[in-house]
Amino acid sequence: YGVNVPSGAALVDIEQSDIDGNFTRTEGDDPTTVTVPAGGTATDVDGFSPPEISIELIKSVAAVVDTNGDGRNNKGDVIHYSFTVTNTGTVPLTDVTVTDTLAPVLGGPVPVLAPGAVDTTTFTATHIITQEDVLAGGVENLATAAGTDPYGDPVTDISDTGTDPDGEPISDPGSTETQSPIGTNPNSPTDPTSDPTTLTLEESFPWHLFLPIITMPHCPPVPDYCYMVADGDNEGSWNSALFKYTFKTDKLELLNRLGTWNVETMILSLDGKTIYAVDGAVFGIIDPTPGASASFMPIDGERVGRGNGSLGNINIKDIDSLSFDPTDGTLYGTVRYGDGVAGLLDLLIKIDPDKGRLVRDAFGPGVDYVVINTAAIGASDVDDLAVDSDGTLYAVAGTSSHGGDHLIVINKLNGTVEDRGALREQGHAVQDMEGLTLYNTRTLYGTTGNEFSQDGTDNSLYTIEKKTGIAKVITRLDQNFNGYIPEDFEAITCFPICK
Repeated sequence: YGVNVPSGAALVDIEQSDIDGNFTRTEGDDPTTVTVPAGGTATDVDGFSPPEISIELIKSVAAVVDTNGDGRNNKGDVIHYSFTVTNTGTVPLTDVTVTDTLAPVLGGPVPVLAPGAVDTTTFTATHIITQEDVLAGGVENLATAAGTDPYGDPVTDISDTGTDPDGEPISDPGSTETQSPIGTNPNSPTDPTSDPTTLTLEESFPWHLFLPIITMPHCPPVPDYCYMVADGDNEGSWNSALFKYTFKTDKLELLNRLGTWNVETMILSLDGKTIYAVDGAVFGIIDPTPGASASFMPIDGERVGRGNGSLGNINIKDIDSLSFDPTDGTLYGTVRYGDGVAGLLDLLIKIDPDKGRLVRDAFGPGVDYVVINTAAIGASDVDDLAVDSDGTLYAVAGTSSHGGDHLIVINKLNGTVEDRGALREQGHAVQDMEGLTLYNTRTLYGTTGNEFSQDGTDNSLYTIEKKTGIAKVITRLDQNFNGYIPEDFEAITCFPICK
């Protein structure tokens, strides 16, 4: 405990209220006389010393997920961070939190962290490596731990690093001076504490710059499976599931859970190594690692942005489609806008996959989107896209009636459409086609939701004839996984076609 002694005072009375609850006076202590030299620290006759109040934070690279499988730390890979928080003082701390300017920190606050206690499990964070990170040579950042002492005062610590720039563990972070090769955070070479956590990166060969001029007479072998997302089930869960379907064995496997429920579209990158997806209007990446409980990882947690066009400035809230154009690498998306109410039709946009943001002036100066003109076929909801090897942009457009969804071709310049026909199987309408993709065999595939389950076309995988919209069911997807039955298959992506 501490007491302020006014200048020139000879005696100061210490009341019980001045003493923390962890220190109790006994009979005979009062009064207590303590002689304090100028600038000194008082210790009373019973040997009590002022409590030590401090906290320590170590931030480490826990793992790096190599999403593109090239053996390097580079664009699209996912860094998982761990945080070790220690109460290095002699009094308990309350409401302990960790913040990080690089990525949102999950977990906490810790209600009470006892003296000497070490917390290694509450706080975590992830960061998806961007091209800007690669060009900078690495990712480097500091975090901050904060708590409150028994007197209501804040106590904080800037993190030290538990891993070196190669991601290897450091045995004694507090006494080890770790280099800061990126230099984006202050780092004193004489102070071994508060070193930033750094991970160095490597640039991949820029194959994307050469894709438009590469022509392959024969398509190379590709994996014989596709990924799917179901956002409903028989349990009423709010955690959508990621599946893998293998054609040769007709096997559907439950891989993991996304940690969210509003992913309605996803697409593999042109090299087939990264799964991009959108949660509502938040762009991110899906990690296909089996067993994960939150495999959807936002790039920065923000929506793709607002866009200008013929309908004015639009706040983009609901993205239902994604597809890469193999002829130039453009990532297209569609925006649900009004569900056809008052003639409002969906919008076509372009997205920067590195930044997760709307591409500005994508269709001309001041034009960030174009309206997809499906009014003539009475199908206002564009539920997914698929771009063929020649650049043809296919889409499925839904209706609110039972006349069947339509297969359409969208003009990528102005949003006008060509109707290829209502989706039908053996003369019956196929309704609620939510997912659309092209496989390397140039076959068009689609998945249905469960909005029109009474029609018998729900929760199924189809092939679709590109010239007519005639569909053929391959398999039902609402299979029983030990009592868990997925429903409403909103998204599908297969491995990209070659030119």
